[in-house]
Amino acid sequence: MRLADPVTDALVIYDGARDFISRMDHPECIATGDALIEALSFIITLPGFECWLDERDGKTVGGIGLLFSPPLWNRRIMGMTEIFIWASQDAPKMTFLRLLKTAARRKTEMGVTHTELVKLTSSPPGLDKIYSAMGLKKVQETWIGVG
Repeated sequence: MRLADPVTDALVIYDGARDFISRMDHPECIATGDALIEALSFIITLPGFECWLDERDGKTVGGIGLLFSPPLWNRRIMGMTEIFIWASQDAPKMTFLRLLKTAARRKTEMGVTHTELVKLTSSPPGLDKIYSAMGLKKVQETWIGVG
């Protein structure tokens, strides 16, 4: 697991995003083409943003993007928001869990007291149990309209 460089790893992050989008239930919710490049360029240069990449045999098999900043509803504490997480289809079985363990480690290191992780309709089965084991509670569901 290594911290991504927003300049030299931008293409790797873009390729991971495209792979993830191609397998999600509602790809129409995410920008594509040049708009995706613009969105990722904005995200990966945000103050407090980190992307961690998992590599095996010289190939990136997954990544997690985390934003460290105070949450909108309580500016007095430090928050960690998952912006994205993906594992390639041929990634080792434990890749997703390794990415989440990296997020948990960074949460502790950054003094985070408010954590927001996401579960999409296309997320791996059993994610609820993993999040519960991490001490998280299901607080909301999000409904998105596009078009």
